[in-house]
Amino acid sequence: MENEKIKNLLKFYLLTTELKNKIRRGWEIWNIDRERVESVAEHIYGTCILAISIDSEFELDIDIYKVVMMIVLHEQDIVEIKFLIFKNIQMSIY
Repeated sequence: MENEKIKNLLKFYLLTTELKNKIRRGWEIWNIDRERVESVAEHIYGTCILAISIDSEFELDIDIYKVVMMIVLHEQDIVEIKFLIFKNIQMSIY
C-alpha cells in the first residue's frame, strides 16, 4: 500500500512539474507577440506570492493555506491528469 502511495505521489509530482513548460493560454489566444511569455508555473508562483503578501499586510479573516491551495490546484487541469486520483492524500480545503 505504501508503495502505491509513493508511486502516485511521484506521478503527480512529475505531471505537475510540466506546468513550468506550459505557456498560459491567454498569450496564445490573443496572439501576444513577446520575446518571452509567462508559464503556468510562473503565474501560480506569482499569484501565491501576491496572496501571501496581501495576507501579511492586511488584517483579513482568511485561511491563507486554503487560498494558496486553491491557487495551486485550480491550474492542475492544464496537465492531463485525467483519472489520477489521490485517495490517500488528505487535502481538506473546504
